[in-house]
Amino acid sequence: MNLEWKNVEIEILHDENKIECVLSNANGKIKSGSLCAIMGHKNSGKSVLLNTLAGKLSPNFLIKVVTEKWYEKIGYVGKDICFYENLNQIKEDLQIKEISDLAVNVFDFDEKKQLKIATEFFNEPSRLFIDDPTHGLNSGSFNNLLKVLKCLCVKYKMTIIFTIQRPSDEVFNELDQLILLSNSHTVYSGESKKAEKFLQRMVLKTRLRFHFQTSVLKH
Repeated sequence: MNLEWKNVEIEILHDENKIECVLSNANGKIKSGSLCAIMGHKNSGKSVLLNTLAGKLSPNFLIKVVTEKWYEKIGYVGKDICFYENLNQIKEDLQIKEISDLAVNVFDFDEKKQLKIATEFFNEPSRLFIDDPTHGLNSGSFNNLLKVLKCLCVKYKMTIIFTIQRPSDEVFNELDQLILLSNSHTVYSGESKKAEKFLQRMVLKTRLRFHFQTSVLKH
């Protein structure tokens, strides 16, 4: 089933009772079984959109418009792998520490991240959301992880959606779809291979509009 959202507005309530719009009139559609990146500069709204779609927003965020509920069959991996940091304590509380084979703290960060992703597969989600999978990983580790994610999309017909700020050409070529955000607005939503031509047309239109306005103002 495709994932689609229309006219989604998200505001955040700050401590001083100020309201800030962090996502405005967001629209998009992700085809089932796609590997999709939500891309944009820092504070563009990437994580807000991802967490909205995953149903993971904190209470201080105000959702003004959401067109449907899609939270039932999902997996979610956040930036921080806190699950594994607490696991040794949980094993002690349950008095099973002595029979566990391996302490979690022997894993490095990229192994923890891969293990966290693996645990999400136990619930057989139809959609997997990953917030900033590049966090804590070098480019080589992330490229390897991305290839695994792409294989999972193909093998299990799973939709995998992740946020990223600046993908390399190698990463971009693995994508099926792209959501591009800028200043809390959706700039592009569609097939990744068509994004470049679309953006080139947008830049050309902007330049033509600028030259036209400049010409008019001169007269």
